[in-house]
Amino acid sequence: MRRSKNDTLERLRRRLERRLGRPVDDDLWEWMRERGKLALYEDMGEAELEEHLGDVEEEYLEFEEVARLGQRALRGLPLERGEGPRVAGEAEPLTGGVGARVAAYSRFLAGVARAEPDVASFRQEVLGGRVLSEEEAYRFVRSPILATAPRECLEGFPDLLAVEGRIITWREDGEIELELTRPVRRRWRGRSAWELLRYPREGREEVVRVASQSVLGELRRLASRLAERYGWQEGQAVWFLLTDRTPWVSPGSWRLASRFAPFAVRPVVVMEVEPWLPPAAVMDAYRRIQRQLGLGRNVGEKALALVSFLADHMAVRLAGEPRLEFPPWRKLMVAWNESHPDQRYEDVRRFARDCRAALERVVLKRQLVARWLQLWAR
Repeated sequence: MRRSKNDTLERLRRRLERRLGRPVDDDLWEWMRERGKLALYEDMGEAELEEHLGDVEEEYLEFEEVARLGQRALRGLPLERGEGPRVAGEAEPLTGGVGARVAAYSRFLAGVARAEPDVASFRQEVLGGRVLSEEEAYRFVRSPILATAPRECLEGFPDLLAVEGRIITWREDGEIELELTRPVRRRWRGRSAWELLRYPREGREEVVRVASQSVLGELRRLASRLAERYGWQEGQAVWFLLTDRTPWVSPGSWRLASRFAPFAVRPVVVMEVEPWLPPAAVMDAYRRIQRQLGLGRNVGEKALALVSFLADHMAVRLAGEPRLEFPPWRKLMVAWNESHPDQRYEDVRRFARDCRAALERVVLKRQLVARWLQLWAR
């Protein structure tokens, strides 16, 4: 019996998950399918799928990296470099009196959180009464066993990092079956929903998909409660629970936002700062944000005049496919020269080029949007 294309892609997905040791993201897989990225594999047999599995893995990981672009809309307020409180995935440390105040406040909150019964219980029962080194913490959050197995399946094991095994079934409907091979052989089967666990690594936020009832799912829920209670990022709270690293509570943050209208984008920077933060620090931070966005200079009076001129001579069509319509460039140039005799154009190609550039810089801002994506990817 001939298999359907959906069956083939489902088999391909299961193979990829076994190769990665973790589930494939639902939305990302669907995104790749809708855009024809998986069409090449739809009619392949078992042998061909196995042969091309490395290509599928490489392509999926590439799109997974791109998908992370939207995961970090918020960033720490970029202030002066120097010695001070800092945690992986955060902005630069702060100096002087500001840094000292942030350090004191952060240490105080960490001390309070450290005494919470849930924190002490997790460290005692899951981590064996200790905290982990950085290297151990990375192994912990990337463990496919800890991402799927509930705590009751691991009872009696004093060191969860030493547990080894294999995932037999990991389906999108939530079905999980795994086999532990070390320190003893044990099987577990059940169903679960999927969640995302965030953690910091090398100055950025990483994400791993975990089963809600798993050890890492338990870690995510506890970290989420701590983050909401103490004003931390969820990744900071995860690292605090595992390593006891004090989360740095930034006195300010900023995010990129946009106001969209047909044919236009109005970008805005939204800043949130503590009321005690010195005005000079806020101003310096804002200048840094502008430089990161490539907004170091104004667009110029001529560009603004060109956009205003085009606004008076365009026709807007919003029915069906939206579009802007202008008179021929030569006719527009004549009208411009009549209304702006001190800024005349003789070359119609130069006039058209300057008009397009003015629209791009003042209204459309595609380059600025691209710059945002570069910043989010860091």
